Amino acid sequence: MHFNIPTTLVLALGTLTTRILADSMHVSQYCFFLYCTNQATFYTDQARFDGINANSGCRNPGIPHMIELCVDEGNQRAHFQFQSQGKRCMHITSSTWQTCSDDFRFATCATAVYEETPCTW
Repeated sequence: MHFNIPTTLVLALGTLTTRILADSMHVSQYCFFLYCTNQATFYTDQARFDGINANSGCRNPGIPHMIELCVDEGNQRAHFQFQSQGKRCMHITSSTWQTCSDDFRFATCATAVYEETPCTW
């Protein structure tokens, strides 16, 4: 038995599959005493953007077509918005402490992965 699947159906399913891919953000945190900096790499289905400021607060991150990125470290969540889209949300799905590359005993390092999730806030 041979099935004939229309090309338009195959293209439509391919488009849906691509649209399901969620954006994510990988944050590297470096703290010295009580001062912390958070640098991130933001991943979309089309590109990767390094050197993103992921400190708590809202900002224009310099990612093409992204209007705003807001990080709420205390609640382990973030949201962002691209032009012509509604607010999209993320939360931390994993985090790990790691050894800092320097020898300062008062320094701590961590990584966190934010993944897209339905907005509940």
